[in-house]
Amino acid sequence: MRAYSASSEEALRARNLLNDWAGEGFLTEAQYQRMEQETVCELHCTNIFLRLVLFLFTLIIVGAAVALFFVVFVSQPAAQTTGIFLLIFAAISYATAEFAVSRARLYRYGIEEALAACSVGFLCAGMQAALFSGRPYSPKPDGMEFLVPTAGAIISLWIWRRFGLPYAFLAAMIFVLWAPGYWTSSHSLQHLIVAAFYAAGLITVAAVRSRNRFAYLNDGYSMVEALLWIGIYLAINLQLSSVDLLGRWWGGPRTTTGFSRTFYWATWLLIWCLPPAVLWAHPDRVPLCPGARESPCVGCQYH
Repeated sequence: MRAYSASSEEALRARNLLNDWAGEGFLTEAQYQRMEQETVCELHCTNIFLRLVLFLFTLIIVGAAVALFFVVFVSQPAAQTTGIFLLIFAAISYATAEFAVSRARLYRYGIEEALAACSVGFLCAGMQAALFSGRPYSPKPDGMEFLVPTAGAIISLWIWRRFGLPYAFLAAMIFVLWAPGYWTSSHSLQHLIVAAFYAAGLITVAAVRSRNRFAYLNDGYSMVEALLWIGIYLAINLQLSSVDLLGRWWGGPRTTTGFSRTFYWATWLLIWCLPPAVLWAHPDRVPLCPGARESPCVGCQYH
């Protein structure tokens, strides 16, 4: 399922560890040269700065190419026509990303990442235009528009699993935030649904990570697990996840409109249970969940 072979990623991980050890002075020059020959990797990588530049330039090139296509070949298309073409561009972008990885062996190079990101954007925009054109993109409990964020979450999860990009998993978590608004108008249920999705993901990732704790996949699963812990915290913190948070930061009153008193205090209790849960899950690590170190952060919802 991964776009890269296990041997290639293990070799790349070993090479990165080797560079860290050499930088810390744990290896002599002769040892470094000898061990470097044993960690030859076929994947092409680059530094973070060039990676960002290539990512941005690829986004600009793809966006300009799509815009030029509509200007030259499709004059004033209908919304459904635009959506169909965007879906086609989504497939082309993803296929090109797969080609860049399989043929050019690009790994965190920026180009294949931008192409994968474009495929998600084109897919969501294309579905919205093709299936729900003429209607505003606003959540309604009885609307079918939930298919758009659902599709975005699924393809983002696939890209994370296929290419190992942590921010693709973060994008899937953001898409999950939008879906419950189409299923229910109850703010309490929306928070519970989001927290339930994140908790289910956390249980799944923790189970898979336990089998790869000493493999190259451990770092990626560790980051995803941290994101899910933070997501659960934000989902049950009614103040941090409220839409009027910015207004309250500028001096507005703190309110919990739309939440029952029972639900409000139940989330308060759950927030205080999160740090012990993180400590129980990771007794050998420093907690990554917000508020695990400082109680004012944990209880900021209620002060």
